Amino acid sequence: MSRISLSSVAIVAARVLLLGLAGGAVVAGFVIAKRERAHGVDPGGAYICPMHPEVRSAGPGDCPVCGMALEVRQVEPGPGAGNSAGDANGFTFQLPQTAAIATFDDVGYGKMFQLVREMRAPAWAETPEIGHALFYKDEAAVLEPTEEAVFFPSIQGSDPLSPGIMVRRIDEPPIAWDRATALLRFRVSAKAQLFPGQTGSLKFKTRVQDTLAVRSAAIVQSPTGPYVFLLAKDNRTLTKRPVEIGSVRAGHAAVISGLAVGERIAALNTFFLEAERRFAGAAP
Repeated sequence: MSRISLSSVAIVAARVLLLGLAGGAVVAGFVIAKRERAHGVDPGGAYICPMHPEVRSAGPGDCPVCGMALEVRQVEPGPGAGNSAGDANGFTFQLPQTAAIATFDDVGYGKMFQLVREMRAPAWAETPEIGHALFYKDEAAVLEPTEEAVFFPSIQGSDPLSPGIMVRRIDEPPIAWDRATALLRFRVSAKAQLFPGQTGSLKFKTRVQDTLAVRSAAIVQSPTGPYVFLLAKDNRTLTKRPVEIGSVRAGHAAVISGLAVGERIAALNTFFLEAERRFAGAAP
């Protein structure tokens, strides 16, 4: 009887030891996986967020940062890919052989354009001394910290030819309004006065500026921000690339970040390319 008891105790102890080892292995695996994810590495990361490439998952789901559905991650970009380092961070897919982009107009490039900017934007008065103006980010970037400007009220009173009110930009960073625009604050000069709630436009001196731009038709708008499709040399392999854009003039969009001079992009029919991308992402 004592032998049976000792044997049973030994078996139970062995089972507890095995369970403990298994539990330790699970905990260790969780800690290792957590450390790897903290460094942006997930060995089983078959799915990736299209806007936050550091977010990866072994299975489908939603991005914890932006809530966007994760897409199938394709590690191999395919033959002819490689417009720039970092393309693998985006979602890469291939068009069917018969749908390769072949015509000249369908291909665009990041180019430097010399643009003449009038530097006029909608504005309004907050107090008798302070007003706000809404400029595109690429325009706000070239303005001087305390540059002079003229505020033209929408209603000029009895003098429709009024020269406007002289103001000066307040020396402070622009305040982000949305993805493309920012608020600048200005203060009236001398003894002039604004009327709170008064609307109009603010005009700085005209600029001639070199700007990186692409055809506006190449920009795909989405709830999480605009992007373009990088085009590989085979004219079939495309990679989604998020970009930050500013003003859009004469059919061209100013690119603030996300694209380099000379990178090839799909310039036309981006609606159909987006549909193809979604189809490729849904494929098993």
